[in-house]
Amino acid sequence: MKDQTVILVRRFFPAAPQRGDWEFLNPVAGGTPQHWRALENLYRVLILAEPGAGKTFEARHQARKLAEKGKKAFFIRIEKLNNTFDTAFEIGTAEAFESWLASTEEAWFFLDSVDEAQLETPRAFEDAIRIFGSRIRMARERAHVYITSREDAWQALPDRSLIEQHLPYVDKDALEKEDVPSGEPVPKREPESALKVFRLGPLKRDEIRLFASYYSIGDIEAFLDAIERADLMSLAEKPFDLRSLIEKWQADRQLDNRRDVLQRVIELQIKPLSFHGSTIRIPEDRLRDGVRALAAAATLTGKSVISLPGELVTVDRIDPSVVLPDWSEEEIAALLKTGVFDDIVYGSVRFRHRDMRELLSAEWAASIAGQPQGHERIQNLFFRNSYGEKVIVPRLRPTLAWLILFDDRIRDEALAISPEIATEGGDPSRLPLDIKRRMLFDIVRRIAADDETGPWMDNAAITRIATNELSAETKELLARYKDNDDAIFFLARFVWQGKIKAGLPILAEIAPDRSRDLNTQIVAIRAVMAVAEEAEKDTLLSRLLASTEPLDRQVASEIILNLPATLTSVGSVLRAIERTQPKRRFEISGLGQALHEFVEGLPVMADSVPEQPLLTLIVGFDELLGREPHIERGECVVSSEYSWLLPSALRAVERLVGAKSASALDGRSIGILTKAQAAKFWDPDSDDQDKSRLRELVPRWKGLNDALYWQNVAERRVRQQAKGGELTDDWQLTMYERYWAFSADDFDRCLSWVSTRENADDRRIALSRCFTLYLENSKRGDWTGKLVEAVAGQPALKAQLDLWLHPPAREVADWEIEHRNFERKHARRERKSARDRAAWISELKKNPDRIRNPSGAEPGQITGDQYHLMMSIEGEGWTRYDARSNWQSLLPEFGPEVAEAFRDAAIKHWRHYDPKLQSEGADGSSIPHALIFALIGLEIESTEDGSFGVGLSEEEAAHAFRYITWELNGFPRWFEALYRAHHEQGLAAVTKELLWELTEASKRPGFHHILSDIDNRAPWLQADIAPILVEWLLTGRPVTSDTLRHSLKILQDVQWEGLADLAKSRLDSGDNDNRPRWYALWVAYDPEAAIPALKAELEALGDEAPEFAQHFVVSLLGTRFGGNAMSSGYRSAADLKTLYVLMHRFIRAEDDIERAGTGVYSPTLRDNAQDARNKLFNLLAEMPGEETYRALKQLAEEHPEEKYRLWMADRARQRAISDAEEPLWNADQIPRFYGGSS
Repeated sequence: MKDQTVILVRRFFPAAPQRGDWEFLNPVAGGTPQHWRALENLYRVLILAEPGAGKTFEARHQARKLAEKGKKAFFIRIEKLNNTFDTAFEIGTAEAFESWLASTEEAWFFLDSVDEAQLETPRAFEDAIRIFGSRIRMARERAHVYITSREDAWQALPDRSLIEQHLPYVDKDALEKEDVPSGEPVPKREPESALKVFRLGPLKRDEIRLFASYYSIGDIEAFLDAIERADLMSLAEKPFDLRSLIEKWQADRQLDNRRDVLQRVIELQIKPLSFHGSTIRIPEDRLRDGVRALAAAATLTGKSVISLPGELVTVDRIDPSVVLPDWSEEEIAALLKTGVFDDIVYGSVRFRHRDMRELLSAEWAASIAGQPQGHERIQNLFFRNSYGEKVIVPRLRPTLAWLILFDDRIRDEALAISPEIATEGGDPSRLPLDIKRRMLFDIVRRIAADDETGPWMDNAAITRIATNELSAETKELLARYKDNDDAIFFLARFVWQGKIKAGLPILAEIAPDRSRDLNTQIVAIRAVMAVAEEAEKDTLLSRLLASTEPLDRQVASEIILNLPATLTSVGSVLRAIERTQPKRRFEISGLGQALHEFVEGLPVMADSVPEQPLLTLIVGFDELLGREPHIERGECVVSSEYSWLLPSALRAVERLVGAKSASALDGRSIGILTKAQAAKFWDPDSDDQDKSRLRELVPRWKGLNDALYWQNVAERRVRQQAKGGELTDDWQLTMYERYWAFSADDFDRCLSWVSTRENADDRRIALSRCFTLYLENSKRGDWTGKLVEAVAGQPALKAQLDLWLHPPAREVADWEIEHRNFERKHARRERKSARDRAAWISELKKNPDRIRNPSGAEPGQITGDQYHLMMSIEGEGWTRYDARSNWQSLLPEFGPEVAEAFRDAAIKHWRHYDPKLQSEGADGSSIPHALIFALIGLEIESTEDGSFGVGLSEEEAAHAFRYITWELNGFPRWFEALYRAHHEQGLAAVTKELLWELTEASKRPGFHHILSDIDNRAPWLQADIAPILVEWLLTGRPVTSDTLRHSLKILQDVQWEGLADLAKSRLDSGDNDNRPRWYALWVAYDPEAAIPALKAELEALGDEAPEFAQHFVVSLLGTRFGGNAMSSGYRSAADLKTLYVLMHRFIRAEDDIERAGTGVYSPTLRDNAQDARNKLFNLLAEMPGEETYRALKQLAEEHPEEKYRLWMADRARQRAISDAEEPLWNADQIPRFYGGSS
């Protein structure tokens, strides 16, 4: 089958940094999906996806697309990010990368893919990110970085911290806000992490249909139905796996279970080589053995790339001739070109799908197990005794999930060690029933016992074992654990995924029980609604809606999601809404989305059909929306309690309008539109929720447009009459944003109402509408006669029209006279200003030299001509002064000679203007226009003069450096180049301002001048100013918290030696204000001496110790987003264990703040301290080696908090598992192991 390039508009769902167990319950989990256009503007992005979901294709395609647009874009394999960095580029080149580094442009880097990098070595990902971060360090603020990963390979907290450490990105807006001094202490919100996490969304059914259509498979609906029947939708949702399904369908016209599908797909790809007439004919058994051996080589060597015969074999590639020593080059080449492997890139291939590779590796292992003494060799390969614990080798875990289908003894041993392995991959449906039965009982037992080491299983994993074969067992477990919410939560999902009817009786009792855990209740409802017969569903629905207590909005959402979109269900939906709790602001329950889906599913019936589901729903919506209390009494008769229904109600009306259904003309449909118009005016949130196209659809349908207009007239008239007034024209209707609209094409129709409307007041309103159109269309002459003719015979309307056409003079109030005089004077000034400007431009064009060389102006002064030209430049606003350097924008209005004269004058001006420095007494709160003009001149010259910097004399350079502190938001763009060209003068200028700031900051808390900019925006300058900072700090003079924070960050970034001595010196000198931070620095660089001293100090502090400990640990490890952490020199197992226990003594877990479910909050010192304390343990748990294992086991026995001990025992086991990793093999070990050699 020929591959087709199918470009789909993929969706990326925002994700939490760490997956939560209950996330699947939220129908809108993940938030609003985004597309590449939105992601392009972000700077640090992680894209998670399952194998075969197409993340690599998406990243490569986006890199290529950006490159074709002329942007700097690079696609890099993470596993190639090593010391030979220049060879890592697949899109882009090393030369283009170096060119970008030397520029000021932005660039987009796509790093793919985390999981393959981690398969090579436990530290591969960390090494890759560290290397990449070091290469872009000087330009990282200009780098958009996108990292792709399999979800199961991403370690949320450690990998996130790693990225934030080596690829930090400073949000400039956040920095600017942070650096603004405030008169009063204001608690600061923790800055949001720059790393945004997204999940690549699965293909929807329509996208699968579109994808399949590219392959001409015939009956696409039959193909889709076969996918669903065989429970293969999880494969079809991923493009690469979908291709395999298509190929099998084309060959067999049927789809079986997962294992058989993959085996059949593999067979289809390699079998043609065994046919008579094939150029290279290879027996089918030999082909299978060959592809299995290559799969085993990819698994055991950690190398996913296989070289083609005759191509260069680098250290990161597998030489297939070594793996298949008895194969000819022609045979190997033919095998590698089959569909089991992906397209050839640079003389190499990869396995197209990881699932195929893992299945083939398992078949390879199974074939060895069948050899004499082979079983013991395979057991030794897959299982280890690590620190006394029996564990599964991590690298081979995916392969083992398949191997247990081929070997009973291996299966029994694997399940005894880790029963959940059967659900992690492979095809559990092929396991014997008694095995699945034991697995189910063991899993539920562990969950019910609150065994924190028990398995977490997502819906896909449950689906793999949930079948009706286990009906009796499911029923038994439900009865046994019916009072255990955690067990029922799992079992209800099991019933739901497996469509197990035997579990319904107990779940039908739990589902309406509001005393149960909310998540348990929701999943019980889902199970019953998905599996039960209609009568049972109706019974549950009646019980849920019969209660007088308010219905939880998530429960209501679940009810609606599981109702069929039919007329019969409309009543249930409305009852559920009526009984639902009021909506809380910012609450996300999924109810709105559930309603939207229900509305989308309801059919639009023909007008001749008496039953109209959408109209019935609209009638119900209209009644609820009209209930009191209203948003604005007398004006906005929209229910304040049910206004959240408006988006769904509008969508229902929009569907009717789009279909030109007569139901759209029903008064209740029009009522929804009138309510929405009022709500948009009186309730700003309502307008934000309206995503409909009604503003364009309604005016196109004249009948509906007019009906809505006259309905608005009638409602407004009633309100006016209630106030004792009358409605004489329609201007009051236009105060609201409205769906109806009239244009010049509608004039004649509106004019007909003047004579045809029965109500005299309506005829008057119609005349006002016509006259408004008349005015809006510049009083078209042919319309005047039509207006006069229309009111003939209607004296009252004729008089009104005469009044509008010929308004009489009237007495004018004094204030109106004054206002008109003001407007006349203002207009005269505007006209004069325009004339003066035109004359001024004309004079400039005649004599542009008056700009370049103004007479009478002293050097360094700015003239009026120069000032006004500067203000005429179209720039980027005033976020930076040098943003006004776009002198070319003067060309259209002033011409080239004037524009060039301005450019020359600005360049000349900076040399003559003498900018006074703040260190010399200048007022930093304002900046003269002459100084701005000078900054513009410097920017223009540095941009246009390729030799700027080296072309300046020493005196000119020294003068230019006086400007560096005056730019808004950082340094001028030219500073770095000038500094490199004139290092001595540049360092002297920086030193002068820095020393002044260090002195001044101690007198003025919150004062910032140059240090924070050096820290955040000038990494290239830090090594030069580090000695100055050290010398200052060693004097023992007072230093503010901000100054110390920036200084220590700079010193650590440049890896300054002697930081431990510096910390000890400051502690000895009695710097009590920053004592916890100095201890953090000392611990970071000399833990052996510092930790005992810290312990002694904390024990001596008494009641002050907890706060001291909090400041210390946050200074040491930073906040939850990784900011301001100290070096990692203290990170040995012994030090981490000691610190962790010490911090637990003074930052007690029982005093932790629980923020989950409490809404938005600003993290306090205590929040950050408990996070940092926990991070100490995570750092310990992630450290390899027996010392770590023993430390964790000791903690599991001695931890001061008993509830932590079981969890720590599990982390110790995880350490043992990680350290039992199989060393990477060489390719020649594959045939030797197969042949019985070691």
